Amino acid sequence: MFAPLAAAEFSRVLIPGGLLIRVTPTARHLWGLKSAVYEKPYENDETRPPMPGFAYKKTERVEYKLTLSDKSDIRALFDMTPYSHKTSREDTEKLDALENLSTEAGFEISYYRRR
Repeated sequence: MFAPLAAAEFSRVLIPGGLLIRVTPTARHLWGLKSAVYEKPYENDETRPPMPGFAYKKTERVEYKLTLSDKSDIRALFDMTPYSHKTSREDTEKLDALENLSTEAGFEISYYRRR
């Protein structure tokens, strides 16, 4: 997740007929977290890029609500996201002031077969 797509490398290492499973965030993944930290949060792009050398099979969505009531858990969730590397100190302080957090977690699991 949150990693650049390396279709050519996946094609190189998978045998024909091999299965590639790609997990990406849904549009509102961690929306509660983003809304608590950023003045203008944005939705994630759900566009499925082309996968040369692969046949698309299907996509499954997994979505659930996550509630955290411990500051260290809230911070740990934030620290495992790319947001932790590009968020201002001012916005990070908003996060550190939270006593609890409810947020959405959403993933698309897409399956591709190597041609």
